[in-house]
Amino acid sequence: MVLVTVMVSEAGHWAFGARFIPQVVGYFALIIGAISLFNFTFREEAPALTSDAEDDVSAQANVMKSLHMDLTNDDDHLEKSVIAKRAAAYLGWILVFFGSTAMIGMLPTMFVFVILYMRVEGNERWSLVLPCAVSMLIFGYVVFDYLLALPWPQSYLGDWFPILRDTIASM
Repeated sequence: MVLVTVMVSEAGHWAFGARFIPQVVGYFALIIGAISLFNFTFREEAPALTSDAEDDVSAQANVMKSLHMDLTNDDDHLEKSVIAKRAAAYLGWILVFFGSTAMIGMLPTMFVFVILYMRVEGNERWSLVLPCAVSMLIFGYVVFDYLLALPWPQSYLGDWFPILRDTIASM
């Protein structure tokens, strides 16, 4: 939190257009960090489980309520090779995302990536996949192209066919 505070204060000396986003993100990080610190510092301890079976069920329900925002890790039963394969698959998806961004641009990649990832990895139905992909595309366009007017990275497809760059944002 100290590092984020220093970074936000450094950005305070910049021109408004340059400091706006770093300060918004920095203040958001400070607020979330303060809430997390407050929660960690002042939350009640989870009740200990007893040997009585009826009390165990009640105590487990209370533990589940107190762990509402805590993440658990239940991959202890998995072999290391399975975990490594999953990590490699995820790395592959990220590399494909970067490669596709270079080839066809950020917005088309976001749209295609959401569809492929949800269908291939998640095996989700089309009635869920398409609204998610379209929502992500609209969100990306409105926030980054329309509101922030950020310059998009150039894509090879946009270099090869300049008319696409003029027609499709982020190409």
